[in-house]
Amino acid sequence: MIFMTEPISPSIQWAQKMLFRPFSAGKWFVLGFCAFLARLAGGGGVNPRFGNSFSQGKALDRHRRRIRSRG
Repeated sequence: MIFMTEPISPSIQWAQKMLFRPFSAGKWFVLGFCAFLARLAGGGGVNPRFGNSFSQGKALDRHRRRIRSRG
């Protein structure tokens, strides 16, 4: 029988090994810097209230169409 939870344990062990054993501050700085760059590039985030660049672009396009239709 196949269980959906079977791959989770090895995945967690692999993540712990990669991130914490041995602990490397340099690895964490690189990871943080990559996350910072991704956020600058509009790569979304953990807070969905702010939306992403695609949804903001659609709202901006609607606003521009409204302005053009008035003028």
